[in-house]
Amino acid sequence: SLENSTNDELYKMVANADAKTLSEVAFEIDKRAGKLKFEAKEAKRGLKTEIRKKLDAMSIADKEAFMREFRNGYNAQVGALSVAEAKKLDIELKDDDDDDFHKKFKHDFKGGFIKDKDGKGPHMPQGKE
Repeated sequence: SLENSTNDELYKMVANADAKTLSEVAFEIDKRAGKLKFEAKEAKRGLKTEIRKKLDAMSIADKEAFMREFRNGYNAQVGALSVAEAKKLDIELKDDDDDDFHKKFKHDFKGGFIKDKDGKGPHMPQGKE
């Protein structure tokens, strides 16, 4: 059964698959990818809900200070990643002027990072005039 096959086993089936079998393999891969996307969304949604509760209990000044410290800590961790690793993980720096934690990250990496000639850091936002 395709459901019990590993991804690699499914990939190997492609070369000799007829159209019907290939459609079944593609559907199985899409189901797996969809499940992973759903799990990722649920994990982020749960975290955001708990952060929202925490922030709602704070004064505006405390919330601003907390978010500044949060962004600094988060961005330090992002800065330790290589550009390739950050892209693979789909992680970008948190903007300093973005007080809305609940906004989604940009996914195109146009301006999220500056690449050195070697393809590694530094990981700094571009165009922040």
